[in-house]
Amino acid sequence: MSAELIRDEPAWPMPSLTPTPSLRRLRVWRLPDGGHVALITERGPGTSVTNVAERAYAAVRRDHPRTRVFEHYPAQLGILGEEHFDEITVVDGKPIWSPWPPAAIATWLGKSALEDPFTEPTQG
Repeated sequence: MSAELIRDEPAWPMPSLTPTPSLRRLRVWRLPDGGHVALITERGPGTSVTNVAERAYAAVRRDHPRTRVFEHYPAQLGILGEEHFDEITVVDGKPIWSPWPPAAIATWLGKSALEDPFTEPTQG
């Protein structure tokens, strides 16, 4: 049995540093062991996932308690043009990032986790 995508929200209103939420793609998978994994994909304008990591982490875990939360930068927005994933954990209100190679994410969640053509979401 493989991970099952249970939520795919292309324009999730992520918490922001401004009054206007930053729209990001939120995907949540249920794992065979019953755990959950969320990917928040960076999409361009607004506050970056990195700058509100602890808020984004809390927002995801309100809907999906005990979920492992990752920030995802597609190649178009990643450092040196490379796609990357970082697991976010929050300890004493401060975020900690742990990098994961894309191949490990693909093995764990399926190749669809890597398939995210960049498009800027629009406010709707």
